[in-house]
Amino acid sequence: MTFDYIPINYTQWDFSGKGKNIKDILKAKNSLFWKMFEVALPTNDSRDIGHAEHVTRFAYILTEILGGDFYITLADSIFHDFAFDISGEEWHKIVESGKANDPSNRFRHQANAALRADEILLNLGYTQDQRLQVYSHIVDHDTRYRDPANLNEKIFKDSDILWRFTE
Repeated sequence: MTFDYIPINYTQWDFSGKGKNIKDILKAKNSLFWKMFEVALPTNDSRDIGHAEHVTRFAYILTEILGGDFYITLADSIFHDFAFDISGEEWHKIVESGKANDPSNRFRHQANAALRADEILLNLGYTQDQRLQVYSHIVDHDTRYRDPANLNEKIFKDSDILWRFTE
């Protein structure tokens, strides 16, 4: 397998959090992926602008290199934080107060995201097995302390971690 890796050129990156940097990539792969991104966009970056876009970009690259399932890894990446129901300001106050790891703060967005993603993926024609995989990857993605169960979950988790090094 050959892969022409080109680093992300951040001097030309659009930091608006509107998905402009990944839009063409998702549409070229399958317009379904861009539809998912658009659905998730209104609440996806309430905590960290551009987070979902970076994670999705990394998932796309890693899936291409490692041979994962785009339908799983991109859905994981697009939907994992889209149910964060508090603003970035509120989240930063929680972090500063030392309560970021309280179950009420960590589990809520994971459970909401997993449930909402499942509803959307059902409407988009995902199979029960595909939906179960995405659900299981998202439902405790910030609070799971075990190794990923499969390649798709590993790609998603690695993509979410890689985002930390983009700033």
